[in-house]
Amino acid sequence: MEEITPAELKQRLDKGDDIQIVDVREDNEVAFCRIPNSIHIPLGQVLNRMSEIDPSRETVVHCKMGGRSARAIEALKQGAYDFLLKPITPPELSAALARAGMAVALQRSYNRAEHLRHIAEVALTLAHEINNPLAVIMGELQLQLEDSGGVIDRTALDISIEAAQRIADVVRKISALREIAYQDYAGLRMLDLEVSIQESGARSQESQF
Repeated sequence: MEEITPAELKQRLDKGDDIQIVDVREDNEVAFCRIPNSIHIPLGQVLNRMSEIDPSRETVVHCKMGGRSARAIEALKQGAYDFLLKPITPPELSAALARAGMAVALQRSYNRAEHLRHIAEVALTLAHEINNPLAVIMGELQLQLEDSGGVIDRTALDISIEAAQRIADVVRKISALREIAYQDYAGLRMLDLEVSIQESGARSQESQF
């Protein structure tokens, strides 16, 4: 937390620097004097009025002696999720818990989206790197099956076509995933494709209602 003197702040404001000033004093103090264009949010209301402060701008928080501004800055740093100003009232506690729950839900949603994005990237890579040669292999094998002029091991060709088709199916299934599930494999985490497919299907059905 950096400090700035009133003289330094005035000098920067006179130069036209874009500084957001938050005044955490009480109403009666602000009525006596106030910095022009400052945002007035009494210390006890900082938690409930955080949305009024633009986090992208440089911000100076001020009070009369410095104690209240320091507490307000600490509350803002904590994101108002695990920081409560004393005395704590039931509505403030309830609101803080609600915001914390929302933050956890948003983080989980973000993590899920990131997992799906990584899987989509893998699926795209597989489709690009595998599907084309697979198409060639399957086409050539099919031509061999249809060629009756030579000696052909049809069983071996059938097995090859089936294996190639299974690889193509895996790529297709991964590309269609909307949910992900994992299983342990030799001490590592591996995508459980079948469970993921089932959960993806269930989510698709839910989204239709």
